[in-house]
Parts: sequence; structure tokens; C-alpha cells
Amino acid sequence: MTRILIVDSDELLLELLSVSLNNAGYDTAGAANGAIALSEMRREKPDLIVTEQMMPSLSGFEMLIEMRADPALSLIPVIFLSQRYTAADVKTAKALGAVDYTAKPFCPHMLRETIEHALNERKKVDLKSLKVTIFGAAMAAAAIPGAANAQTLPSVLPINFTLTDTQIGSTEVPGITLPGTEPAIPPFEEEPAETNDNAVRNHNWIAALSRTHSQISAEGRPERNWQDTMVTLVHRPSDRVALTAEVEHSKRFGLTDVFLQARADFRIGKRAGGYLGLTATPNADFKEKFGVRAGASGGVAPGVELGIDTRYGEFEDGPKLSATPTVTYTTLEERLSFTAGYINLWDIDRGERYDGWSGRVRGKPVEDFTITAGMAQYPDVETGVTRTVTSRYGALTWDASDQIAITGSYSNDDYNGAFDRTSINLSIVFRFGG
Repeated sequence: MTRILIVDSDELLLELLSVSLNNAGYDTAGAANGAIALSEMRREKPDLIVTEQMMPSLSGFEMLIEMRADPALSLIPVIFLSQRYTAADVKTAKALGAVDYTAKPFCPHMLRETIEHALNERKKVDLKSLKVTIFGAAMAAAAIPGAANAQTLPSVLPINFTLTDTQIGSTEVPGITLPGTEPAIPPFEEEPAETNDNAVRNHNWIAALSRTHSQISAEGRPERNWQDTMVTLVHRPSDRVALTAEVEHSKRFGLTDVFLQARADFRIGKRAGGYLGLTATPNADFKEKFGVRAGASGGVAPGVELGIDTRYGEFEDGPKLSATPTVTYTTLEERLSFTAGYINLWDIDRGERYDGWSGRVRGKPVEDFTITAGMAQYPDVETGVTRTVTSRYGALTWDASDQIAITGSYSNDDYNGAFDRTSINLSIVFRFGG
């Protein structure tokens, strides 16, 4: 007899589906979430899966990714029957090789027809086409922001208009920039004299190229899957204004987005400044369709600076708003700084708030080298299930000459035990004009 595994945290629906499919002549079993379902599959392999997407412990997408990474389970047809239904969800499910994605409430007759069609087509399925995405794909394909990025590690190279040092990029997670980043405010000098010998300040055009390659792994199975390339151009018409244009090309397992940002940074007095940015992603698959970003920072005491970074973005499943206040302490003649941030994320449509934190230390042991390291814990909501992501990262920047700076960075994200993401980033900054 054909065996169907039903995966849903709703016990009543689980029972109703079992009765309906039993009456249609199928043998059924149930599981309350994706983690339990995987154990059940490995114990007694079913012929087909009917699953909810939004579940605790392991979501439907994450369960499907695990199945595709396991040769013993990769050919089992999967049908999504979910209370969450968006165009991005459908696209992600199809990219992972799901047979269908249907919204609740559903028609039992149509569900049975879909099941019969899937079982008839199972023998025709090519394993290679099912593995169009590997573990971690859904997390990127379903991502709402441009994150985290989400998020989204370091994938962009923010340029401070004073540019007294070249910073590593930021991590994009839903509506938040993490970790170790602050609003794009420069580390203002007390008296930026015209004779300042910092070569970066004397160039009014700056171009940067950043490339990030990530690898997702679970249960010892590493797979490549995540790539980002960003080009940044900065023009400094004066010591108090910087205009930035950024283009980022991102690949997420068969899905591609081109993210655009225009930003203006400005300086107010000697110890304060801010920025305003506009973002857009034409035909967005997993990044924000459009958004507004703003930040401000100012010195409140010798060596102490307070800042705030805010972002609003329209995504496939609704608007997101974030606010991240930061405090930075600088010591040892500005060669060592510590930054801490408190992360707030609001899912406006759902009326829910999530929080997290980030910490970063940056040092300049010798004149031409800057070392950065940090850690963050932040809420990830990319697959409709909220979980805590723990991120650790480090970077080394070398001012190779007056015109060129090179940054290499390494980061690791732990998605609450579901999987790990490891990223390596290389950024090159070119300074010209004067």
C-alpha cells in the first residue's frame, strides 16, 4: 500500500488529513515538524510527503533541503500544504523540486489528484533536477531582505567619506545590517586639518569591488551555493559630503537578484554626521523590492560615540522595519575601538518584534593594517520560522599603497543548529582623483 507521511504541527489538521487519505486507500503516518519527519523517513521511507511550511524546530523548506542532500530520501515527492502562501514561497518550493505548493484551506479532491499525479510521475523524475538546490538554498531563496541576511557575510563594503580606515562589509538579514557594522558614519577627527597626510582623504573618487563566496553545511555535508558580487563608487565633492552608488549581483540557488542603492553621507560639525539611502531590486526574488535607510552618529564624550541605524523595506511577504542603536568607544590614540549594538526588527504585517545584539572590536596594530573581529546573535525569519542566528567573523585590511586597499574576511553563521554558513570575502578599494 502507498505510504504518505503528513507533516504538520496542527494536530487537528493532521488527523483530518489522515482520515481523508486513509479513506482514499492510502496508508498514512504523521509528524509534528520537519525534524521528527526526517527521523520517521529514515526509519521507514514513505512514498510521498505532504507538509506544512511554517513549523517549529525545522521548517518545511529546511526539511526538503535535508531530503535533497540525502540520496536515500532525495527522490521522495513533496507537496506543500501551508497557511503561508506568497509568490516567493511558491518559487522557492519549485526551485527545491517540490511537486506543488497549495494554500490552506484546501480542496481534498484536488489534493488527492495532485498526490496521484505525483506518484505517477515519480519514476520519471531526474535526480539531478531535484538537486537544483542544496542544503541552505531555501534560506536564501525565501529571504525577504536584501537578509539575513538576510541577511546575508560580509557581502558589501561600506565606505566612510573620511575613510580613515577601510572597513569590512556588512551582513544582510531581514531589515538589519549585521554584524559588526554601524551606520555609515565616519570616525570623525577632532580637527581634520587640510594638511592631513591620510592619503585616502585626499582622493575624491573611490571605487570598490567585493566578492563573497559562501558554503552551507549540515551533518558534515558541505555544499557550495551562495555568491555575491558588489561594485561601489563613491564621490566626495567636499570633506563634508559623500555620494555613493552600489550595485550588488547575488545568486541564491537558481535565483538571481540585482540590488541597487544610492546613498548620501554628510558631516555635521566635527563629531557628528548621518546618511540617507534609497534601495531597489527590479523583479526581486529574495531581496527587498525597495527601501529607505537612514542613520546618524555623534560624539557625546571623549572617545564615546552614539549611533542609530534604521531601515524600512518592502518585501515579498510585507514590510519590515529595523532600528539598531550603537555605542562605540575608541582608545589608544584611536587605534582601538569597541562597538556594541542592540538589534530591533519589526514584522509590520504580523505585528511581531524580534531582538538581538552585536559586538565588534577593531584595532590598528601597525600603520598599514587594520584587524576587525566580532560576534552577533540576531533573529532570522527568512523561512517563516523565527530562530536565533549566531554569527562570528574576522577581517584583515591592508593599505597596499596610497591608491589600493585590500580586505579579506572570514565568517561563520550557526542557524540555531539547523545548518552552518561559512563565508570568505575579498574586497579591493581603488582611490583616485584629488
